[in-house]
Amino acid sequence: MKKNICVCVFVIIYSFANSQSLLLPYNDGKKWGYIKENGNVIITPKYDEAYLFQEDVASALFEGKFGFIDRNGNFVIKPEFERTSGFEGGVAMVEKNHRNYYINKKGKILVEADSLGVFPGYGDSLIDFRQGEKVGFLNLDSQIVISPKYENVYSFAEKHAAVKLNGKWCLINRTDSLCYCTNYQYLSSPSNGISVFSIDTLINGLITKYGFISTKGKVSYGLHDFAYAFIGNITLVKDGLKWKAVHKNGMIIELPIGEPTDFFEKGVVMKANDKYGIYNFETKSYAAKLQYEDIRGWVGSQAVYKKDGRYGVIDVSGRIILNALYDELFIIKENLFMGFLNGTSTEYYNSFEDHNPVIMVYIDGNGKIIWKSK
Repeated sequence: MKKNICVCVFVIIYSFANSQSLLLPYNDGKKWGYIKENGNVIITPKYDEAYLFQEDVASALFEGKFGFIDRNGNFVIKPEFERTSGFEGGVAMVEKNHRNYYINKKGKILVEADSLGVFPGYGDSLIDFRQGEKVGFLNLDSQIVISPKYENVYSFAEKHAAVKLNGKWCLINRTDSLCYCTNYQYLSSPSNGISVFSIDTLINGLITKYGFISTKGKVSYGLHDFAYAFIGNITLVKDGLKWKAVHKNGMIIELPIGEPTDFFEKGVVMKANDKYGIYNFETKSYAAKLQYEDIRGWVGSQAVYKKDGRYGVIDVSGRIILNALYDELFIIKENLFMGFLNGTSTEYYNSFEDHNPVIMVYIDGNGKIIWKSK
């Protein structure tokens, strides 16, 4: 049996913006249903596979096909797909008859992936699509809202998109009005109102430099050897061998020796000598020393860390939330985790019909097991 586009529903960072209680998929040894965070059963087991809810619907496998159910356990998009992702921004990826598509929450096919199975970009409820050699944008009813006239585009973000027109990178808004055009070699769509650009300079030969430009066309924060997009009010830039954090207010924080692998508002994960630690921007010191084999998957103030080949949870202050006991671990939201013992999530699903040595658990922020598979 083909598995879902990924047990990926477990590794996406979720935003539970509504006030409804979170429903968690669980297995009774034969079928999948849903429980609340307190362990009470809400939807009795009847699915062959079930995944976390996103935007009030969840992907579930029934009689060999995937569809989407509501919070009462009823299919709102009938099971007719070989594979699915969860919904994000009103769009999900699906495979039907060995072809890949985007669908909306009514189950309507919006656009097909290309011949290599690569999906078009998507953001701000607009999907970019190609017609011949040109690219435009569709809405979630599959209507053309920006005609295909661009050579290349990046997905909309914050009501703006970077597009290439007549060989120049420009920024447009949702009405297809030009904000500005540039001579840059690269321009990203904005993050927190600021885009990253690259430009070739003739400083000691031809060198590519990176900078920042606002949606109003204002260039700030200088040119650098490399630059990341802003996450909140923070970005990272590299000059020579040195990395720096740059705050949107212009404040610069020198980072210690090493390579940043992830960053967030309060700090950065640094790697040096094959070890990972958390460097705090406020204290300008390591909140977690360089001692871990990996730190990744930030959700709010918490991340998964790896030590001695197993996984636990750590927060931005370096405090251990869960000891490293698990073969695989995901943060569903702050202080709610999904862990696997004696194997991984993939092994759990793949060996489900046989005697399953892999144990799946839900754990709260105090380390209490909410539910454990049989």
